[in-house]
Amino acid sequence: TVGAFRDTPLQTPQLPFISNVTGTWITDTEATDPRYWAKQIRQTVNFSAGISEILQTHNSVLLEIGGGRTLATLAKQHQANSETTFLTSLPHPKDNIADTKFVLNTLGQ
Repeated sequence: TVGAFRDTPLQTPQLPFISNVTGTWITDTEATDPRYWAKQIRQTVNFSAGISEILQTHNSVLLEIGGGRTLATLAKQHQANSETTFLTSLPHPKDNIADTKFVLNTLGQ
């Protein structure tokens, strides 16, 4: 698996993001290491630790991309501060609202 990433140009991130491998902010060393990306594919996602790390920042906005609310629901189970906003990009399949209207409402929030 590492071989697939050896030929891929890896660069340091322009924006900070949480590593699903460690559950903390990714380092430049990790982001440019083919072995890290091989772990990313094969290891269990460390979602809970990552959400806990994000929720330590103030005025956080967590946006779930895609249909449904599974990740937003899981994130809400953590002890979020009152400044945290949870949003989803598309309505749940059972919601009776047009996608465009839902997305525009989310953008407004």
